[in-house]
Amino acid sequence: MQKHVKWLRISYWAGAVVDLLAALQMLAPQLMALTSRWENFQPGADYRFAMGMGAPLMLGWTALLLWADRDPVARKGILPITIFPVIVGSAINYGWAVRVGLVALGVVLPLWFSQTVLTGLFLTSYALNTPLKDRPLAVMFRSLGLLLSGRAHFPAAHLSDKLTREDGRAFRVFREVIVAPRKGGPDYPTAIFRVWFYAAGPTRLTRLYSWLTTLLFFGMAGFRHKVWLEDTATGEFGGIYEWETLADAEAYADSFAMRLSKLRAIPGKFSLEVFPSTDPRAEMSAAYNLSRTALPQQLPQVDDPAAPDHAPEPSGGYPVAMIRPTMEDIPHVPFPAGFHIRPLRPDEGGLWRDIQRDAEPYFPIADDLFESQFGYDPPAIPQRCYFVVDECGVAVGTISAWYNRDFKGGEWGQIHWVALRRAYQGKGLARPMLSHALTQMAQWHDRAFLGTSAQRLPAIKLYLDFGFVPDLDDPGAAEAWRTVAEELKHPALAGL
Repeated sequence: MQKHVKWLRISYWAGAVVDLLAALQMLAPQLMALTSRWENFQPGADYRFAMGMGAPLMLGWTALLLWADRDPVARKGILPITIFPVIVGSAINYGWAVRVGLVALGVVLPLWFSQTVLTGLFLTSYALNTPLKDRPLAVMFRSLGLLLSGRAHFPAAHLSDKLTREDGRAFRVFREVIVAPRKGGPDYPTAIFRVWFYAAGPTRLTRLYSWLTTLLFFGMAGFRHKVWLEDTATGEFGGIYEWETLADAEAYADSFAMRLSKLRAIPGKFSLEVFPSTDPRAEMSAAYNLSRTALPQQLPQVDDPAAPDHAPEPSGGYPVAMIRPTMEDIPHVPFPAGFHIRPLRPDEGGLWRDIQRDAEPYFPIADDLFESQFGYDPPAIPQRCYFVVDECGVAVGTISAWYNRDFKGGEWGQIHWVALRRAYQGKGLARPMLSHALTQMAQWHDRAFLGTSAQRLPAIKLYLDFGFVPDLDDPGAAEAWRTVAEELKHPALAGL
């Protein structure tokens, strides 16, 4: 910001020169007559009295601007009050003079132009030397720009979800906003800001008020994500924000938006916290935090690189396997607009686990599941494991084109741990996910298999449509598949 101080100094000196010229014009009637194009002007006592009142004020304002130049940043507040009422008042006065015929419009237009330029200079230099957090109008315009460009959106996937704070209190999510990363900026936020308060007014009014203040913060530098929370039992409200850096989060704590937010809280019932995303308190919203995707996960190294068998599904029906004897004729299915697929990094096990927990209806997802399934071969993870992401880069699904070196006595490709968050199921994402994984797998393998359970009929239908067939070698598999065939009536199961 220091490099912009010169614009403040230019503003002070430009304003001082203009005010000095105005004062001289008031003190010299002949100069006023010349600039106003008045012929045969004979100033009376009333004119001299009025100008005698105005000239000292203009000289005083000249001195005030030169005084501000001695400490440019600390005294920059002089500029807004020079714009209004000084410049604006002068422009209005000249407009009145044109209306009553005292001054010609051609005389006033150059003056109005110079006042407009001076106002623009003052506003620009003031803005360049004022942090964004203290410029609410600038933040609002940035927020609107993010909305219009599509970088900001308000997803509904988690509305009414419950988050539990460290003290055991449960809060309901009633709104969420996500801002996509800026070009050249960090992919993931690294800081969390939390605020808790009891509202001074009715709950409905507090929610409305929160809409009004939304535009005042998500256009701030470094903002990436927020969830709004409410404890309906006690009336306590909360907000969990994610910021690119701790400095961004701390700036918000001292921003105009936060000062405005405090006005709706009961005195003494307002608290805030700023901490890095690695802090244990981040676990409260781990399933939602964009920053969780950047947290390092310890991947165990083992001597034996053989892959484990596909995971059993004790509560999801009888476990069954499906095979694809060749990798030919893989259906090509593009992703719906706004979605694409990207590689999964070895340090993104936390996000992978969150998606699995959101999607899995039958059995619990262990904390070490990602490591146990993929941790023995970290270099293969970004090649074979993928996230499906929306237009803001938020991961909503995962699939893996993994491998097993000892399936039926040989090496096979393995479609592994397919999952979509509940809010994104039924949106046409499963088929392009599988299409992509099989296409990638065909680079390394000439056959594939997967494990599922007889109860997962929609998944089985998808796999059958993509050329997988039942593996009947396991004991009990034939009976399980006959049950599936009766339910699905799929042509690929005819004759079982």
